[in-house]
Amino acid sequence: MHAHVQMYLKKNVRDLAYLRKLELSNNYLHSGLPIEMSKCLKLEHMHMSFNSLSGTLPREWANLPNLNYFDVGRNQLSGEIPEEYTLMSNLQSLLLNSNKLSGTLPKGLFGEAMSNLIVLDLHSNELTCDSGGLFVNRTGNSNSSSWLTVLDLSYNKLNCSISNAIGEFTSLEFLDLSYNRIIGSIPNTIGRITDLEYFELNNNQIQGSIPVEIGRLSRLLSLDFSNNQLSGSIPAQIGQLLSLAFLILNSNQLDGTLPVEISHLMWLESLIVSQNQLSGTLPPQIGLLTKLITLDLSHNFLSGTIPDAATQLTKLMSFDVSHNRFTGTLPQHLEFLQQ
Repeated sequence: MHAHVQMYLKKNVRDLAYLRKLELSNNYLHSGLPIEMSKCLKLEHMHMSFNSLSGTLPREWANLPNLNYFDVGRNQLSGEIPEEYTLMSNLQSLLLNSNKLSGTLPKGLFGEAMSNLIVLDLHSNELTCDSGGLFVNRTGNSNSSSWLTVLDLSYNKLNCSISNAIGEFTSLEFLDLSYNRIIGSIPNTIGRITDLEYFELNNNQIQGSIPVEIGRLSRLLSLDFSNNQLSGSIPAQIGQLLSLAFLILNSNQLDGTLPVEISHLMWLESLIVSQNQLSGTLPPQIGLLTKLITLDLSHNFLSGTIPDAATQLTKLMSFDVSHNRFTGTLPQHLEFLQQ
């Protein structure tokens, strides 16, 4: 940070003994984070995002007993996340996103000591994970609940599997693990997270099938599993996600037919299942998805005719069925796509 700010904090930290909120975001501060702030024991809120701060995260800051909001996102911080941070039991929001943090993601971030944590945002760093898998530090003790609502680990280098313990995070509403190197399969315990609204797993190396338990996530608005190695059929239980607006499953190895139950998704705006191995016909019930804006079925093995019911999709802005095996004539009223 600017030399005069850093010097002030170092020299006057004793005068800041009653400081509860420190707001320095959206400036041009640079240099390192002052260790001296660890003496501000009443500090509850620390916000330094959108600067040019560099160096490492001070381990000493873990000694701030009342800190509940900690945001140093969008800086140039490097090094590892100190293990000591996993003992900050009053922390509710931890935002370290968009830095250059590296090393292994501390298991303790998902442990019982962090049960008050509501927001954990670590996206856009260079973090890896232990071979034991993500979320392995949960004990499964029903008396030790997690309040974690937002978890963003996207755009890192996470190279492990997702453990069954993910089902213990029943308060999650936003889960983004996209753009990593995650392997293994999707645990069926995911069905326990019934408050989940956004579930992004795209651009990983996930294999196996989509678990039927996905149908329990009735509050889902967006589901993106694209660009993985998923196989098997699209489960009919997808049709139970009655709030879903975005279903994105392209670039996998999914086979079987397009389940007719998808027609139950009356709020669906985007259906993208291109570049898979889907076969069979396009069910006429597709015409029930009247809110569809994007329909991409390209690069599959779909056959038969395009049903006349497709003309009911009057809000379509993108309609791609190329590279399939469709035959026959186009429905007479598809000219609405040219309007």
